Amino acid sequence: MEPQVLERMVEPFFKTQMGQGTNGLGMTIAYNIVTGIFGGQINVKMASPRGTIIEIIVPKVVLTP
Repeated sequence: MEPQVLERMVEPFFKTQMGQGTNGLGMTIAYNIVTGIFGGQINVKMASPRGTIIEIIVPKVVLTP
């Protein structure tokens, strides 16, 4: 993933390929759920030439009866 794509990947409606996949909302929705609702984080690591690794970290919640 190129640096300019990495900077914009959670922007609504941002796409790198026209006509394929979702309407540019997939990463925006995932980011908002993970960070906003669950208080987690998303880390992106470039693994050239194989691709990109996206790591999702969500805090563990322990419910007591």
